[in-house]
Amino acid sequence: MGPLVSDREPDAEILRRSEERFRALVEHCADAIVLIGRNATFQFASASTVRVLGRPPLGLVGRDVFELMHPDDVPRCREIFQGCLDRPSMPMRAEFRYLHQDGSWHHYEADGVNRLEEPAIGAVVSTFRDVTERKRAEASLLESQERLRAVAEATRRANWRQTLLYEVLQAAGSELDADKALAAALEVMARRTGWKVIHFTVPSPDGRYWMVRAGSDEGLRETGLPIGPGIVGRAFLTGRTQLVPDVSLDADYVAVGAGIRSEVAVPIKRGDRTLGVLNLESERLDDFTAEDARLAESVADAVALALENASLYRTLADEHERLRSLIAATDNGILLVGAGGAVQVINETALRLLGLAEDRQPWQGKPAREVALAVARHSPDAADVIRDEAGRDGANDARHEGEYEAPGRFVRWASSPVRTAEAFLGRLVVLRDVGEERRLQRLQEDLGQALVHDLRGPLTSVMGALEVIRADLRGASQEWAEVAMKAAARMLSMIDSILEVTRLERGAMPIERRALVLPRLVGEVLDLRRPMADRKGLRLESDVPPDLPAAWADLGLVARVLENLVGNAVRFTPAGGSVRVTAGSEGESLRVTVSDTGPGIAPHLQGRLFQKFAAGDASGSGLGLAFCRLAVEAHGGRIWAESPEGGGAAFTFTIPACSAS
Repeated sequence: MGPLVSDREPDAEILRRSEERFRALVEHCADAIVLIGRNATFQFASASTVRVLGRPPLGLVGRDVFELMHPDDVPRCREIFQGCLDRPSMPMRAEFRYLHQDGSWHHYEADGVNRLEEPAIGAVVSTFRDVTERKRAEASLLESQERLRAVAEATRRANWRQTLLYEVLQAAGSELDADKALAAALEVMARRTGWKVIHFTVPSPDGRYWMVRAGSDEGLRETGLPIGPGIVGRAFLTGRTQLVPDVSLDADYVAVGAGIRSEVAVPIKRGDRTLGVLNLESERLDDFTAEDARLAESVADAVALALENASLYRTLADEHERLRSLIAATDNGILLVGAGGAVQVINETALRLLGLAEDRQPWQGKPAREVALAVARHSPDAADVIRDEAGRDGANDARHEGEYEAPGRFVRWASSPVRTAEAFLGRLVVLRDVGEERRLQRLQEDLGQALVHDLRGPLTSVMGALEVIRADLRGASQEWAEVAMKAAARMLSMIDSILEVTRLERGAMPIERRALVLPRLVGEVLDLRRPMADRKGLRLESDVPPDLPAAWADLGLVARVLENLVGNAVRFTPAGGSVRVTAGSEGESLRVTVSDTGPGIAPHLQGRLFQKFAAGDASGSGLGLAFCRLAVEAHGGRIWAESPEGGGAAFTFTIPACSAS
């Protein structure tokens, strides 16, 4: 018997150790282990429930399993528990929320199996674990996936929208006719969106009725509907999109087509102007979404741009046609040379005046140098003009003019720069045939010269006779004879001036150049005019440097120029004013200015001041300034006048200095 007792003691020890290991395993298991009775109460809870549930085992034993479960999860979990009771030994799994000791809801996952029929257990054995962090991660992942799906969908929609707008712009922009542009845009919209009823509606030309400019059902037509009523009218007048889910509930709706249930009307706007309305209609209720309305607005913007482009093209084409007709109809030759040196415009008159009328080549678009080569065969002077003017760049803003002789004609030309606010476009050369004008002018001058010359002889005789008669007259008769003498002398002076101007114009007056000391000459001229200036209380001033270089000029002509300018200044300056003569060097020329404090030059005279017979008042012949211009130009100089707004006038001329000779 002894050996048998000793044999059992090791078995008990093994059992004890096994129980201790099992208990340690249960207590330190990551999952909580519980035994649940048939009545759904906790019969046993492992120590790990403290870590998993935040509750001690004794706080659970005897409590209803569903007591701390989230109410929304209880019905489902009861069904799972009942299924576990009905199917012994079959594993079951459930997910639910349970109230943690800290007062928050945690997510748990539980596995259970029915061991109620086993006497050693007699319960449902369940293990459960806290999957809150996993659920949060899954929710975050799901949320990220949803965001990605939303972004992908938004990107797809945006790409589709951009593609639609691009196709609308491309289709409409490729047409320069407004109706064709609208029809092309409509075709793209119908194909890409599936919208069945689309209309582009615009006001009629008189602004009274609506016109369908393009439509999915028919082309251009008048609706007969006045502008104002209806959903389309509301969109046009308010400038805002009208999204109407049910047209029967809209008091402004005007039925045009049968069966229409919903509508979107979008104003087609460009800047502050409303050009028309893009109208969408459907036979289904609430068939258009806010996204559809936004898409229609984008399409309307694209259509507005296409319409504006078509309108600008039409305007440009009309202006081009008017300009072409004007250029073709003018008697002047028009030659426009672009900034790149190519001929942009040349009309028939220009071809004739350049001797190219018989040459049927299309000169427009060709380099100006090729035109010059062809012109040189008929007129080398005209070829020089074309080459010179085509070679001027945008930095040269000066106007140039002159004349050239071609076989059988004289041509006067003028060249001006053509530019916009941003760029230089080229130069415009205007040609005018002045051959007949020159011939008539020469006849007129010859006739005038003959008349003036023939008048000089009798007038000289009259003056001689008056001189003889005056010696024998007394009193009032002698005074009248003196008046007649002065009038005859003035007429003779005018005749001499006309003859001198004519000789200067023809280059027939000899220029006797010599070294001319300007300070001395200016002083003599001022002394000559001083008596008249003193009577009016005027100050005569000279600011001519004594060391000024000598002029190389004709003393008599320059003296006459100074006498005319100073005399005019004294005559037109009011009492108490001043007349001033200044001079200085300017390169190889001398610059002389006669200025006054008078009323200035009348605006109507400024453009023709140096022409013959352009007199400032009835007391002058109008030949003095014309003589000044011709005398200065005969020396190779130039003369001009300035008259500021505040009053006063300044006449300036240049003549060569001695060093220049």
